[in-house]
Amino acid sequence: MNDNVLTCIISERDTANRNDENEDDKGRLMDQSSERLIYRYANDLVCQFCTIIENNFSEDLIQCAKAIDFISNWIMRIDNDDIESFQTCENKYAWLLAYVYTSFEYDRHDLLSLYSACRIIDNLNHSQSIYNALLNDSQISRSKTRQDLFQLLFDQL
Repeated sequence: MNDNVLTCIISERDTANRNDENEDDKGRLMDQSSERLIYRYANDLVCQFCTIIENNFSEDLIQCAKAIDFISNWIMRIDNDDIESFQTCENKYAWLLAYVYTSFEYDRHDLLSLYSACRIIDNLNHSQSIYNALLNDSQISRSKTRQDLFQLLFDQL
């Protein structure tokens, strides 16, 4: 599935380059499709990985999907140590794609911890959705978002 998403990213970028005459429209289309496709790629990675531990929780597909969506957004956040590298990079979408991939490869324990924390919070508190509040500020780093999630978990325990 991940190869399909990467193929789709490359194909859509190539099609946008060939079919669009207007440079402004081309840039806007590439920006929109690139970020959406990188999110889809991140979501596929997280979904496949987190379903491994899903048997440890009640089979609530809505809670599972919310947790996966949260983690997919989290994995696309840039940590403070990497902001300068991102800002000086010429191709931000290639950088972000590589960042998501390496984060998935090297931060698997974080992914499992985050997924477990999300599911535990959902089981403890059915009345509120924590995800929007934690992801509301796009300027907050990955580390701060993780810290806030675990603080919320410990507060509810």
